[in-house]
Amino acid sequence: MERFKLEKSQDLPGWWVLTDTENLIVLRFEEHNYNDNQKVSVLNDDVIKKLGVQELSRALREMGDFMVRYHGDIAFPQPYGWKYSRDDELLLYRNKFPKFEIHLYDRCDKNDLVKSLHKAIEWLTKAQI
Repeated sequence: MERFKLEKSQDLPGWWVLTDTENLIVLRFEEHNYNDNQKVSVLNDDVIKKLGVQELSRALREMGDFMVRYHGDIAFPQPYGWKYSRDDELLLYRNKFPKFEIHLYDRCDKNDLVKSLHKAIEWLTKAQI
């Protein structure tokens, strides 16, 4: 079982639920508003006693690290960003209409990527879809 589980809230439209299955911590947040309105709860009151303040803080930081690495498109309001797939492929995403993800299979520098994207734009403007 994976340590972190992310799913849409069944109770609140536009909200997400991130669960740390190892430490039994649940974090709820509004889509694209992760840093501003988190609601944290524990599934068992003994968790706080068992973990202590420092370990609880560490667990919450690791939840944030997970969101930044794999789900920045859900957590943050910026329309563009980088994230990783579960297979550790680097992705360029856009999180508003039209939403997309571009998988970067080859490591390259920013200038090479910019040139390639400009060529893709030229192709798209000429393509008949």
